Amino acid sequence: RQRISHIDRLIANAQIPNRFRYKFLEDFDETSGGEIVPDIAKLKGMLSSTADSVLAGNTTKGFYLWGAPGTGKTYFSYIALNYLIFRTLQAGKFASISSHFFQRIRDTFNEESVQRGQGTTILEALSNVPFLVLDDFGVQRNTDWELETLYNLIDARYAKGRLTILTSNHSIHDHKDLAAGRLYSRFVEMCNLVHLNAEDYRERDKREVEIQIPTTDRSDGRSYGAR
Repeated sequence: RQRISHIDRLIANAQIPNRFRYKFLEDFDETSGGEIVPDIAKLKGMLSSTADSVLAGNTTKGFYLWGAPGTGKTYFSYIALNYLIFRTLQAGKFASISSHFFQRIRDTFNEESVQRGQGTTILEALSNVPFLVLDDFGVQRNTDWELETLYNLIDARYAKGRLTILTSNHSIHDHKDLAAGRLYSRFVEMCNLVHLNAEDYRERDKREVEIQIPTTDRSDGRSYGAR
């Protein structure tokens, strides 16, 4: 009973929308036309192995999930966060990279804001939480301040070995020039890179799904994660 109460508190504090709380692996359909899609089963297996690795005390890669809108990236990130919290009893946070995300931090510099002076606290909390989902990477305006804020957050999590999950409509290669390539470098080192290639399931009765998990950066022949 104490374990269940603890999980309830962790999930309630994770900022997952109510309708997606307590969604787990079995809620992510791995079939198309009645047939198993092997790569979805593989992705679920990767998440399970990730939780095993965390429980073993190992520094573990997160996920960079990318694909067109409606392919299940955000939904899978909800499931992943719920699952990791449930398996490990460690805290997680969901944050959407939106104008509100940056405005909340900007407000900490406003003398009239009740949040004045809390910017470091907000970023420290996101840097330290064991599991963090950053949804919709790439929608930011890419001002110098926004990119530096994102890089400092990602770099802090990298240095602390914190597990990070990102979703994006854009390929990892589209970010090569952001922040002088520093964000790309961190993503490659921190994340399993997963391409969800599917028609918009919100407009179809049944999804057709293909997941690509690349192992080599074709632009220079390096294996992902290689320094």
